[in-house]
Amino acid sequence: MTLLIAILLLSAGAAALVLTPMLRRPPSADGEVPLLLYRDQLDELKRDHAAGRLTDAALAAATVEVQRRLLKAKAARPISWVRRKALAVPVVVLVTAVPLGVYLSLGQPALKDRPLSTRADEIAPLTAAVQAIAEARKTLAAQPLEPMNWLRLSGLLVQREETQEALALLGEARQKFPGLAVFPSAQGEALTRIGQGLVTGEAEGAFRAALVLDPSDARARYYLALAAEQRGAREEALAAVEALLADGPADAPWRATVAAAQARLRQALNLPPVMASGDLPSDPATQAMIRGMVDRLAARLQEQPDDLAGWQRLAQARSVLGETEAAIAAHRQIVRLAPQSVEALLGLARVLFPPEASGSGPIPAEVTDLMGRVLVLDPNQPEALWFAGLTAAQQGDKAVALAHWRRLLALLPPDAPPRAQLQREIDRLAP
Repeated sequence: MTLLIAILLLSAGAAALVLTPMLRRPPSADGEVPLLLYRDQLDELKRDHAAGRLTDAALAAATVEVQRRLLKAKAARPISWVRRKALAVPVVVLVTAVPLGVYLSLGQPALKDRPLSTRADEIAPLTAAVQAIAEARKTLAAQPLEPMNWLRLSGLLVQREETQEALALLGEARQKFPGLAVFPSAQGEALTRIGQGLVTGEAEGAFRAALVLDPSDARARYYLALAAEQRGAREEALAAVEALLADGPADAPWRATVAAAQARLRQALNLPPVMASGDLPSDPATQAMIRGMVDRLAARLQEQPDDLAGWQRLAQARSVLGETEAAIAAHRQIVRLAPQSVEALLGLARVLFPPEASGSGPIPAEVTDLMGRVLVLDPNQPEALWFAGLTAAQQGDKAVALAHWRRLLALLPPDAPPRAQLQREIDRLAP
């Protein structure tokens, strides 16, 4: 009832503001004097012409001018008070009844109040986010030379939709750490978020700058593939996402997103879906078609051995078919074509020594060499740090193993699942 009374009072106030000037009676003579004057002038012109004081031409010219002024005066005359009274009822309906009807049909006047004290479950995440940003700001102010502090604060700001501040922060970080690809890559992602998923030209430039610094940057590679899809180059986009899947880790957090893009692109291009390793269709005809496609790709690569994207697709296809030796050969060619690519080196290491085999025996020397090359390119690469520590532990060099694993522990988020196992390994080796 209180709400209804408030609505009626507000509607009455709005109607009064609109109707007051409409119903105010103007002076009756103000609008009529010019009209009467011009009519008298027309009559006088006719009398002068009849008396011979005006020629026909002069009469016509003077009449046109007076009539022009008469029409102008009529147009400028305010709406009469009678007509304004007639408009009062529709105006009241428009100002009061229409908004009230819209509110009653779309609003919820019977909805109960929700005091702030009863919404703790909604407020808690917002409060936690604000506190996290405040803590990240303090950490960055205290340790401005640590790149992860810049990255963490910018990431929290993006999550809170404070993208402009995040972009400014990432731009400053790019100047402070010009050799790190993660900052232009994150900047491109923030720009894409502002564009509501559209990879703009500015965002694409940031991603390309990231790839100059690190050709294996997964985020930049994915968004550039998305940019290719958005401009209609679906085959180029498919080659890019399949290459990313081929040399990316099996447990990468971005893998599901990239795999969804792969499925979407293959469907758009009328290509068969990619099967998981060991999950080939039982239909012999379909199996023959898939193997034929792979064999044709391999034959083409013999003629075009420098086609990096082609070798990446072939390596993935050989893995899907369970042809391990052929997959290893394809990955070796990828490393030959991209020796400075972290993902290329990791891809070969993974097929030579799959992650599930890490506890089954000594690490092959070639894998150790590959992981060493990865650490030269990226000293903070988690997978390489783990295997480098594992190799050192197997060789009895506890100090080196602990150095690698403690560095890895410092890089892992507090809630990362591998953190507990890593801590146990460190405790086992620590004196």
